Amino acid sequence: MQNSKPNYTEDFKERTAKYIIENEKAATRVADEIGVGKNTVCRWVKEYCLKNNLPDYCARDKSPAKKGLTDTGLLYQLKEMEKELKRKDKELKEEREKVEILKCCLHIFMQPRE
Repeated sequence: MQNSKPNYTEDFKERTAKYIIENEKAATRVADEIGVGKNTVCRWVKEYCLKNNLPDYCARDKSPAKKGLTDTGLLYQLKEMEKELKRKDKELKEEREKVEILKCCLHIFMQPRE
């Protein structure tokens, strides 16, 4: 039985990935243009990035709010830092409440007894 999947050369895969990265093209659009599956081309780009120690291209977010944060590791760190900040804010609020309670108690115990 013959394999129904097309077999692309390593050179073709590498040139396609390099073209996408260097020209900042959308991998899905290039996939449509060359008639190759979108997931396949994204995989080629991902493999090319890993092989050449480049940031992950397919996972980047081009939204204006996150522009410049193309590395998924940085985005993950930012989210973790936000979680930590919220946790610390909650702890600080609780500690301030404790201080206020202690101040009230101290005030009560410092009253002269009759």
